[in-house]
Amino acid sequence: MSASKPVSQIVQQAEQHLTAELISIGNPDILYLRCFRTGARRELALSRTAQQLYLWSEPVWERANPTHQGMRKRRYAAEDPRIHTLEANAPRLYAGHAADYWQFPTLGDLQTFVAWYKAL
Repeated sequence: MSASKPVSQIVQQAEQHLTAELISIGNPDILYLRCFRTGARRELALSRTAQQLYLWSEPVWERANPTHQGMRKRRYAAEDPRIHTLEANAPRLYAGHAADYWQFPTLGDLQTFVAWYKAL
């Protein structure tokens, strides 16, 4: 990310929420992602480059609230390639593991999902 493309306000708010609610993991100097872990060691990664709320999670779509199920963009199978930054910073979301990729329309949707994910 460059100075010409700052982190959007909604992504900054999401990052602040995740930092307050979860355990930060990975390199804090990564420009593209912020990675987190729940107390039960489930990982999440927030995309910092988009103007909207994109989040990686472990594969939980089938158990999610039906409202949230519609917000999943894609299920990555274990063999599917994905952003290499996950490998060192959120390895349970990287290739070799299935992962869900979400787009939340509002900060409230993300917050509700994270509260549910934390309780798993």
